[in-house]
Amino acid sequence: MLKITHYKNLLLIMLALTLVIYSNASYSKNCEADSNRVGGVTSYSSTKNYLNIGPNVKKNERLLVIPFGVNNTEMEEYRCYSDSVVHGLIPRYGIEPYPELLEGRQAYYLPDSNKNYAYVFIDNATDQTYPQGSTITLPIVDSSYRIRPASLIVYAAKDNPDTFSSSKRLTIAEVRFTPYENRFVLEYALAASDLSIVEGPASCSIEAGSQNLTMILPRISTSKFTQIGFPTDNVFATDRINVNCTGKMSAKIKINTNSENINGRNSLIKIDDEGIKNNASGIGFVLSGQFLGDNELISTDEWSSLGDLEYGLSSIELKARYYRYKDKISAGNASASAEFILQFD
Repeated sequence: MLKITHYKNLLLIMLALTLVIYSNASYSKNCEADSNRVGGVTSYSSTKNYLNIGPNVKKNERLLVIPFGVNNTEMEEYRCYSDSVVHGLIPRYGIEPYPELLEGRQAYYLPDSNKNYAYVFIDNATDQTYPQGSTITLPIVDSSYRIRPASLIVYAAKDNPDTFSSSKRLTIAEVRFTPYENRFVLEYALAASDLSIVEGPASCSIEAGSQNLTMILPRISTSKFTQIGFPTDNVFATDRINVNCTGKMSAKIKINTNSENINGRNSLIKIDDEGIKNNASGIGFVLSGQFLGDNELISTDEWSSLGDLEYGLSSIELKARYYRYKDKISAGNASASAEFILQFD
């Protein structure tokens, strides 16, 4: 009889303890929609994104940034409480983590891109990166929550990725009021045709510091010009054109200037105001390139090859020399100008 009484007392103590624990538990209140909307809201990119990439894209290269939540028509507002929490995350279904950090951030393969592209999703205001398997906490302002501006950054997931076009709606990130409840409050998605990445033809551009060249030749005596052609002293000046190409290209050059025909081509650049006042006469300048022989001169009427250019930055050297083109010459100052015309194929 004594044992039974002891068992009942123990049971009563355990039951009381359980009630106390339950009664002290508390839960934060979720944000609530101000409208009668059922389900969540989808935020789409406000722009159609068409990217033309060159043939030498490198793995992990940043390609473009797609904005979300800016001038969006779906500006649903949710009423929140002092203890409400809003969570941002990358959904697990259909999205695989990328094995490397991109610019120091957790990244994921872009859905339906066959692992050709990866992406990072960032909350603009806090610079937080949306994770998968955990969440970030998004701030609530003025007891409400609206669609937040965010950025989708797209990268190449391998060298020379295949072309890509979003042919269907692709969810890339979610916002939830409860982190592990299987429903979203807000999702960020690419609509069909929101993103197209195609391979375009390679192109080249001249670097800003190479658009104006200056070549100053050493002073030389007229006695060195013993006949039509180059002086006996091998004097010259050089400068370089720096060109940046998105793929393999070939380059050609010709000039636009006040020229004179030598050896069947208009290759001689005449001195400005030749023979006037203190200016020299009978002598001019010629140009050649690093891929040309010294006797193959750049002219005004024909293209001259500068050779093949690789992907990235190439430096093309041009050489200026004196050239006697008249039987009679006179000493003096000598300066001239010419416009370079480049063609890339």
